[in-house]
Amino acid sequence: MTVREFLENRRKAEYPVFVRVLRALPMDRFDYRPHEKSQSAGEIVWTLARETRACCELVDSGLVNWLPEPIPAEPQAILSAFQGAV
Repeated sequence: MTVREFLENRRKAEYPVFVRVLRALPMDRFDYRPHEKSQSAGEIVWTLARETRACCELVDSGLVNWLPEPIPAEPQAILSAFQGAV
């Protein structure tokens, strides 16, 4: 098994579980911060969505185009971005 195959297998196994965890987050609490200096839950999910998309771009094209993007206001849009990043 190559490293790529291993990572693909891990992704296939872990992605559905991670999506269930994200969907379990209360939509009205995406602004929750455990500390004033911490990112909100929504900001963390947005970062994960962008990083996932960047990793997929890197694998597919060998390049990453990391441009600033404003975080969507709606939690469902953030979750959709994460799910669309695969």
